[in-house]
Amino acid sequence: FGYQRTYLYVFRVNIVLSSLLLFFGSPGATPIITSFLVINSVLTAASSSGFNLAMSDMVADMKLKQIKEGRFNEPSLAGIFMGANALVCKPMDSLLPIAAAWSLAKAGWTEENRYENPEKENEKNDRAQWALFYLLVLPPLFFSVIQHW
Repeated sequence: FGYQRTYLYVFRVNIVLSSLLLFFGSPGATPIITSFLVINSVLTAASSSGFNLAMSDMVADMKLKQIKEGRFNEPSLAGIFMGANALVCKPMDSLLPIAAAWSLAKAGWTEENRYENPEKENEKNDRAQWALFYLLVLPPLFFSVIQHW
């Protein structure tokens, strides 16, 4: 089956699930959101653990090739692969909390003005719930489409 096909399958499932939640879900659809979170987290954890397996297979193949060529003491390229992975993945870990803070601020949900006008509190709560809903749905959809492409 192979790693590439597995990843493509996971991305396709993420695209379908995110699209379904985007078009048929809402912030009040708790069972649908819970199902999405469980399925998405299981698929993401399964595919990200597969990355380490694929990485170890590549390193083992490269080491075997080096041994066949008689280069016994040459360092492995595993550090370069892991460094490149960290270079791409770590900034993305920091990007989504920034996007969440920006979206909530845009929706009017800030600590400074939270209790200024109690009449508008329900409107702010609704906008904040929709902002969080879109933050839950759009990043997996967007990044799955990019990775699948």
